[in-house]
Amino acid sequence: MNQTARYLQSVTDQKGIEIAALVNYLLIDAIKSNASDIHIEPWESTLAVRVRLNGVLNELIHLPLDLMDKISGRLKVMANLISYQNDLPQEGHAPANTELGGVELRISVFPTVRGEKIVIRIFDPSNRSFDLGTLGFEEETLQLLIKLLARPSGLILFTGPTGSGKTTTIYAALYHL
Repeated sequence: MNQTARYLQSVTDQKGIEIAALVNYLLIDAIKSNASDIHIEPWESTLAVRVRLNGVLNELIHLPLDLMDKISGRLKVMANLISYQNDLPQEGHAPANTELGGVELRISVFPTVRGEKIVIRIFDPSNRSFDLGTLGFEEETLQLLIKLLARPSGLILFTGPTGSGKTTTIYAALYHL
C-alpha cells in the first residue's frame, strides 16, 4: 500500500483531508517509484492518478472527484500559476524541494470536458548522468554519435516519446563537446 492510500485511510472523513499533505503524498509515491511523470485526470466518477513507469502509465490511486479543484489549486500555487483560471492551459515550474527529495517539477494544467487534467513531469537532478557512454547506446550507435558530434557543422535531431531520454542525451552531447 502506498503512502497516499495510508494517508486517506487515516483520515476519518473527506472534510479532514489536508490537500497539501495529500499532494505531497502523491508526489512522494511517484518519486519513490521512479516515475517520470504523474497524470491526474477526472474520469466519470473518480479522479484517476496515474504514474509513468518505463514509458507505461500505471494507476496509482483513484480519488473522490470533488477533490479535483483543491488538488489543482494546490499544484497551481506550487508552480506559480493563476489558481482561479481553469479555462486556459497553463504551465509552470516548481523548484527543487528538500521535502520531496530535491526533485524539480514541471506542472501542466489544461482544461478538458470533465475538468482540468494535470501532468507533472518529475526531474531528479541527482539521477542525471551526462556521460554518453552510460546512456545505454549500442557501441556502433555511440561511435556514430561521437563522430557526428566532432563535425564542425550540421544538425542532429533527438526524437522520442516522453521520458525516453532526449534531454539527457542532449546534455550529455553538450558535455561531451
